[in-house]
Amino acid sequence: MKIKKVFITLLLLHVVIISKAQYLGITGGTTYSTINYDHPVNINKLLPGFHLGVLVEKPLISNGLFLRTGLVVVQKGSSYKGMYYSYGYGGPGSYYVEDDKTKKKLTYIDLPVLLEYKHKIQNIYILGKFGPSFSKGLLGKEIIDSEEDSKIKFDGKDHNKYDFGLNYGVGFEWNKNLQFMITYQIGLANIKVDDIKQRNQVLQFSIAYYFRNLYFVNSL
Repeated sequence: MKIKKVFITLLLLHVVIISKAQYLGITGGTTYSTINYDHPVNINKLLPGFHLGVLVEKPLISNGLFLRTGLVVVQKGSSYKGMYYSYGYGGPGSYYVEDDKTKKKLTYIDLPVLLEYKHKIQNIYILGKFGPSFSKGLLGKEIIDSEEDSKIKFDGKDHNKYDFGLNYGVGFEWNKNLQFMITYQIGLANIKVDDIKQRNQVLQFSIAYYFRNLYFVNSL
């Protein structure tokens, strides 16, 4: 419930920022995600996906410091094989057996609130960004051995409706319009309603284009 209230508050703040932002941009790219479990119940592998959305950017008082936010649809989840102990319950003499391969695909809409710093080197800006991201679950499904599909519900009974993570990334900007970024998102909230906590971990490779000449609203 607390994450829901923060998400709605930031969504309203996002509307205000857009109305006063200087620069509007679009972004997209690939994701490689996995899920971190509190207990080693699965053998995880990276799940490829995509992200796509809009960005807004506003210069702050300090030179080279920007506020960056937006709304981005992001695919998360994991590809894994479940494992269980055949005897010994994980103690001496026990061993585990792998289950069928499963893909857990989760689609969220992310609302990042990031501080971005730019340092100019000739015609290129080196970028760094850091800050939280609040997410709402949209769609989800599990695919077992590429055959059986089951829907995942973000209803607070199966999976939690909201997610929360911390982002940090590096990249560069060329010609004041085109950006290339690598971002890692560490999930801090439990996404699954059960005894074993699950947290999203996402690596993003992004391209963003800002319309620097589009002053649709004056800055503050």
